[in-house]
Amino acid sequence: MQIFFPINKNLCICLYDDVMYEAKNIEDNIIKINKARQMDELNKMVLLNSYQNVFFLIIIVKNI
Repeated sequence: MQIFFPINKNLCICLYDDVMYEAKNIEDNIIKINKARQMDELNKMVLLNSYQNVFFLIIIVKNI
């Protein structure tokens, strides 16, 4: 079982069964993701497994 709970754009709580899954690069119970592809895959998984609501930030850039 895996549960991902996004807190903000930089943090996500991850609960997982360590018997079934292996998390790499753990330091002080923190897993750092620095690759855009990994972040895209994680975001895709959260989106595809959302049941009712998906929240996201829209940034609008205006040309001055």
